[in-house]
Amino acid sequence: MKLYYKTLAIIFVTVMVLMAITYVVSDSVMTRDSLKVDDASARMNLAVAMGVINQSDDDLQNLARSYALWDDTYEFMGSADERFKSIYIDNYMGASINELEGTDIRVIVDSTGAIRYGAVLDRANGTMRDVPADFGRYLQPGSPLLFPSGGN
Repeated sequence: MKLYYKTLAIIFVTVMVLMAITYVVSDSVMTRDSLKVDDASARMNLAVAMGVINQSDDDLQNLARSYALWDDTYEFMGSADERFKSIYIDNYMGASINELEGTDIRVIVDSTGAIRYGAVLDRANGTMRDVPADFGRYLQPGSPLLFPSGGN
């Protein structure tokens, strides 16, 4: 074999070995890095999905709570059961609810403007007091307090 062919064969084998080593090293590095990227991406997508699910759960609970309040309010308006009325007032009309919602007054008015329940939060001692006796004059049909003209 001539020196030319031996040199060419040695160069060819050397290049092939170097290419194989480069392939093996780069493949392992790329595989490891792509697994890390895939893992991070999956965790981020899972966090986003959990956030959406939790928000939807909160929205559904708030909606159910709102409907329950309205159902109980209709029952309060039509009920003659004083025990139910007492439970309703304790659950939905207490001082803690007013403090939580940042309101000072709770009034339930029927369709004629008659006050079915009314109480004012006394912030000094954290208790509820009856609304003033003449408060009903502000709640007559057509009253801007009862039916504001600005929408909801």
